[in-house]
Amino acid sequence: MTENANGAHDLEGITLKSGWKVLKKLEKGHGQTGSFFSVLYHVEKDDNKCFMKAFDFSKFSSLDPDKSVVDTMSYMLDAYKFERDLSQKCRDSKVRKVVYVIDSGEEPVKGFEISVVPYLIFDLAESDVRAKIRFSDNLDFAWKLQSGNVVK
Repeated sequence: MTENANGAHDLEGITLKSGWKVLKKLEKGHGQTGSFFSVLYHVEKDDNKCFMKAFDFSKFSSLDPDKSVVDTMSYMLDAYKFERDLSQKCRDSKVRKVVYVIDSGEEPVKGFEISVVPYLIFDLAESDVRAKIRFSDNLDFAWKLQSGNVVK
């Protein structure tokens, strides 16, 4: 399935049903590995600039082409619900130093094979955790692992 078959890649410039204006599609930087299953955007509503992950269901079919469509769809939906629900659990438990999902929904986009795009909108963070870790490539690996166990 091509990128053009999926509405998740064509949201820039539209206003979602929820009122969020999709400002700009974000391109992955060199060496950036996150968000394989989503297309990233900056969005804005009521002068609040945020980050949106639009789920790219076409990527899930590349995981195991021999898997049944029903199993693949179940996996896709579980991944979306897991991220949304984990965020809510973190918020309810008052977990700090994470960004929360502040809105979620599904946007119909006409003219695409995959014409419904589920999305999650997050507060805009300073940076991605991978970017924070990359700065320390010269640090000792064991120290990184130990430090990861201390962060709460």
